[in-house]
Amino acid sequence: GEPRAEDRELTEATYDALHEAISICGPGVPYREIGKLIQQRVGGRGYGIVQQFTGHGIGRTLHMYPNVFHFENNSNAVMQEGACFTIEPMVTLGNAAVGCWPDKWTIVTIDGSTCAQFEEQICITSNGARVLST
Repeated sequence: GEPRAEDRELTEATYDALHEAISICGPGVPYREIGKLIQQRVGGRGYGIVQQFTGHGIGRTLHMYPNVFHFENNSNAVMQEGACFTIEPMVTLGNAAVGCWPDKWTIVTIDGSTCAQFEEQICITSNGARVLST
């Protein structure tokens, strides 16, 4: 079936915010700019941004430094050429509080509202960001 209009708009806004955030990445850019941009794009539309989950570095372990926040923050970390990390905003129609099912894997919004999430893995190059995932 067809999704509700508000669900489609949430999904599109989340996807667009992710890709806009990727477009600003490059050497010397503070990681906090990712969160600032996403907050402006989706928070400005009244959507909630889940703060319990972040993007993260990728490398020798699955989740490593840096934490990549999807909301305004004061991180002092700066992107450097060769850094590889994820950007994966979770954006909700309602309250951004989430809980976990007993399976310890499934995440749901506490208020039952719709949530959209996209993830890309990127690597910082001398002239911006290269998307590693497709």
